[in-house]
Amino acid sequence: MTRPRRALLVAFASGLLATGPTGADELRLSSPAFAHGRPIPRKYTCDGADLSPPLRWSGAPTGTKSLAIIAEDPGATAGSWALWVLYDLAASATAIPQGVPPVARLPSGARQGMNDAGRVGYSGPCPPPGRAHSYYFRVYALDAPTDLPPQANKTEVFRAMRRHVLAVAEVLATYARPEHHVTARATSSPACRGLSRD
Repeated sequence: MTRPRRALLVAFASGLLATGPTGADELRLSSPAFAHGRPIPRKYTCDGADLSPPLRWSGAPTGTKSLAIIAEDPGATAGSWALWVLYDLAASATAIPQGVPPVARLPSGARQGMNDAGRVGYSGPCPPPGRAHSYYFRVYALDAPTDLPPQANKTEVFRAMRRHVLAVAEVLATYARPEHHVTARATSSPACRGLSRD
């Protein structure tokens, strides 16, 4: 199964799509910082600068009125852990740069929500030492803006997107942390105190 088709079926199963998963799979998402299925560089994690990675996409379908980006770790102990919740991006947008600042309302008008570490904006991968975790970055093309206020959480954004998703695309990154890479800064993060990872 192709990556766009898999992402569409996930959205369909979640009740997010405006219609069934027809041919609207032209949407493509990638990052110049990492290849699909490969490790995300350290600077985008809690062991580094914790910058949000650059993303770029193409092929938003006709009728797209806004875009949303949600990044998750589905392998977290507490359930799927939201690293980043970004919504009401302009339909004309095709990329976001590295290091989006942690503010609730961006100059472009887009809004950032609360991640599961309890902060606005991006909170990078921070699994416990051991096995690699998988991190899914997904872009959603919507037929309407969410009209949510800033600082909405993932559940609220998904609820607002329900039946409004025209297409979805994803890119996957992995990250693992050997024992000797665990820093004092990283272990102070909520995501690294056993709240989200196994």
